[in-house]
Amino acid sequence: MILKNKTFLVVLLILSGVAFFSANVWAQNVTASGAKKLCVNGAAVTLDDITVTEILNDDFSSTPGSFTYILNAPANFEFVATTGSAFTSSGTDVSAIAFTRGTSQFTITFTHATGGSVDAITITGLQVTATTAATAASNILATGTSDAANMGINHGTLSSSLITSAVLSGVSSICEGDNANLSVNLSGGTAPYTLQIDNGVGLISSYSSGSNIIVSPSSTTTYNLISAVDNDGCAAASVSGTPMVTVVSNPVITSFPSSKSVCSGSGTSFSVVASGTSLGYQWFLNGTPISGGAIYGGSFTSPTLTISNVSGLGGSNYSVVVTEQTAPGCALVATPAATLTEEVLPTGDVSGSASICEGSSATLTFSLTGTGPYDVDYSDGTNTFSLSSIANGATVSVSPGSTTSYSVTRVAM
Repeated sequence: MILKNKTFLVVLLILSGVAFFSANVWAQNVTASGAKKLCVNGAAVTLDDITVTEILNDDFSSTPGSFTYILNAPANFEFVATTGSAFTSSGTDVSAIAFTRGTSQFTITFTHATGGSVDAITITGLQVTATTAATAASNILATGTSDAANMGINHGTLSSSLITSAVLSGVSSICEGDNANLSVNLSGGTAPYTLQIDNGVGLISSYSSGSNIIVSPSSTTTYNLISAVDNDGCAAASVSGTPMVTVVSNPVITSFPSSKSVCSGSGTSFSVVASGTSLGYQWFLNGTPISGGAIYGGSFTSPTLTISNVSGLGGSNYSVVVTEQTAPGCALVATPAATLTEEVLPTGDVSGSASICEGSSATLTFSLTGTGPYDVDYSDGTNTFSLSSIANGATVSVSPGSTTSYSVTRVAM
């Protein structure tokens, strides 16, 4: 890129009434370095060759002598003090060229003799680093005692980038088999970013700050942000955040509640057996959570649901949800549901011959209600006799020695 600047000095000479105009043009063409983007605290960047050329002969100076031409590092940048050199790239008027290296200035000294040549000085191999992030691009400008200096011409444009903060975070716990979200909050630099995260996450490109990163650990895992690089290739000086994702095992049910048939008016219970770290239980009646009721006695949040009286509950379905109470709460529904069948209480009566001859036998007949077979106890007033697995209408022969009354004392199904 060639930049031009001219300063004109017009001298009016009046000799014998005749006006003469003499013009000294103190000017320069500058072939500037191309624009450079640097990473703060990153590697040094070598500027392209910078060549300063007289537009007309003697533009470096209208009088002979020793002069300086100084390149100044912009704020937020430094020259590498061991780099750079200068030489005469054309012309014959410049001699004794030398240079002094520094972090803030690169100074060229030379002797210039007036003459007939158009001269050029080239600066080569000069490196620059970025010390802090610049909010806007900056120009390399020249100062010095040469007439070609101090003109405000850009010798090269510099800009810098820095990721000032890169923090990895994520959820603390998930249920076994679920996914977790991680994210990285980045400040500074130029989006999008490229991240490197360990434990199987790997390289993530085209990342926007705060976006979700989905992970699926099979066991408790701690993640570390290894690096963060912006779109200009500038890496964060430091990264932080080591979120641990705790994988909570689902409870394992080893014994399910089983269906039962219970006599009306009696009590019963349903039980579940499960393994886990910190388990919670919630029993359901026909799909609705049980939240109270005197017949349950508060047992609807325990492994065993106790029912003090099943009357009116025939045909009900009971199930339980077992929850791992360690956050975030991993649940498993106990299936199939257990069905409660309410059996109506059986009744029994006995009948037989009203009278018999001494030494004869009589037949007793049992009239039973409910669902057989039945276990029956009957008594002659002194002794109790038991019958097992009999049907309604079953008979038994008795031989009382005297007048005796018989009655049913117990019927069970």
